[in-house]
Amino acid sequence: MYAVKKDKHHNNKAGSTPAGMVQRKMGSNQTRIITAKKVKVIFMYYFLICFYVLDYCFFSNRELMMKNDDLGLLLGTMDPDMLTDGTPVDPAVLDDWNSIFKSVPSSDHELIDLIDSFLEYYEKNEGFDFPFARKILKQNEVLNYVKTAKEKALETCKKYDY
Repeated sequence: MYAVKKDKHHNNKAGSTPAGMVQRKMGSNQTRIITAKKVKVIFMYYFLICFYVLDYCFFSNRELMMKNDDLGLLLGTMDPDMLTDGTPVDPAVLDDWNSIFKSVPSSDHELIDLIDSFLEYYEKNEGFDFPFARKILKQNEVLNYVKTAKEKALETCKKYDY
């Protein structure tokens, strides 16, 4: 888990972290310090993986999705290439992702579960309906696609310098 520790005086006391830095507990006595920018990159990286995995789901059966599923609508709000700065068309989608994304997934299966939780969040809170997207998301082909989604997400992070 990440926690921002505010210290506007940049004190160097034990356990003190300069403002804008983040501490991450690594183990019983280990703490790794990373910048807030790096936290943003990690956050955006996983948001983009989510986008590319869902995009793959949509295009794996586009005709069915367009008739009976709200995934295309959600993807339109998430797409990093719609605006010139790489931010989603609807910035609120990042807040929604933030409510789901609490820690870095430890496996691709856990990542798929996280993405499914994101869709579930939209069903429960925004009235979306993803009857086919959530089924497709659980197929092995999608799990196999995660590596490609990670590569695309990394490219996009570099492109927009998050």
